[in-house]
Amino acid sequence: MGLSTSARNCYAYPLGDLSKEYFVEMMILDGCFLLELFRRVYFNEVGKDDPVFNVSCMREHDDPVFNVSCMQEHLYHDLLLLENQLPWSVLECLNNLTANSPGQRGAFLTLLVLNFFKQSEADLLMLNINLTPQYEILHILDLVRAAIVDGYNPETSNEPVENQQTKRELKLPQRIPNATTLSKAGIKFKKIQKEGECIMNIKFEKGVFKIPVLGIDERTGPLFRNLIAFEQCHRRPRHKITSYAVLMDNLIDSKEDVDFLCDKGILTNWLNPEDAAQFFNKLYNDTTVMGYNYSGLSEKVHDYYKTKWHKFMGILRRDYFSTPWAIISSITALILLALTLLQTLYTIPWPELIFVNFLQY
Repeated sequence: MGLSTSARNCYAYPLGDLSKEYFVEMMILDGCFLLELFRRVYFNEVGKDDPVFNVSCMREHDDPVFNVSCMQEHLYHDLLLLENQLPWSVLECLNNLTANSPGQRGAFLTLLVLNFFKQSEADLLMLNINLTPQYEILHILDLVRAAIVDGYNPETSNEPVENQQTKRELKLPQRIPNATTLSKAGIKFKKIQKEGECIMNIKFEKGVFKIPVLGIDERTGPLFRNLIAFEQCHRRPRHKITSYAVLMDNLIDSKEDVDFLCDKGILTNWLNPEDAAQFFNKLYNDTTVMGYNYSGLSEKVHDYYKTKWHKFMGILRRDYFSTPWAIISSITALILLALTLLQTLYTIPWPELIFVNFLQY
């Protein structure tokens, strides 16, 4: 099977109305444009110290892509649309044919593409640009998804993996209270400090949520929606991004939850807090979740939240030990109460009281 035939088979709808010559020309034009775009970004911002620096990729003063305001942002959005994807095999073939040296073939293409998509601080927090794909990449969106979920370590138990998977698929995701409600019940939230940590490695241990930092800006919504759409329509990927979206929607109901997680350093938000909350609330509408990745975590959170002692201790910490002044006031009140009790005990005529009671009998 030739590359042209395999590329045609990648599309869901028949392309019978397109001649072979026109289809090949379209693939070459689109592929060469993408490679030129990725190379100009890389060699102008990252690769100037590359020993095989590509002089032909230097930007010109009248470059219509890099000299027009917001053009890169529009390209970022369009290149991640699921319906706009170019087969990875086409892009890889064109890159190998036009590379300046052997070092710019093969895995170097992955670096070129991911370097283009780290345009903001939010992207840097999510993408592992040094990714080595563990499976055959289908297209650019598939590569970006692989760079986000790389390093994900789901929680395990003593059950066989088959049993865990069956249980997750048989029941709907269990919803947990939002972040501010959980905080009032005594649950703590901490950000994971480890650099390059996969955003999906969320843990809940001994009443503490440990969550990697997530950056949110105007690109994050379209990116996640296309990733979720890809997971919904393709048979290979598990619903990892969809599971993450469901859990974050549980934790974030309103702008108060956004502000709370921002104060904890878990969210880095460049949007209005209300817009950020709406982003999570509408992220996975009209989707299904097969194999919810956080079912075990949700059960542990529910068990902890339902325990009355944990709620009591949470109220105690929040109302009486939340600030230094509250702690001082609480300790002062306890001391005064203890002194009052002692004074009362010392003023009671214990011998006379006992003698009177004895005479009454």
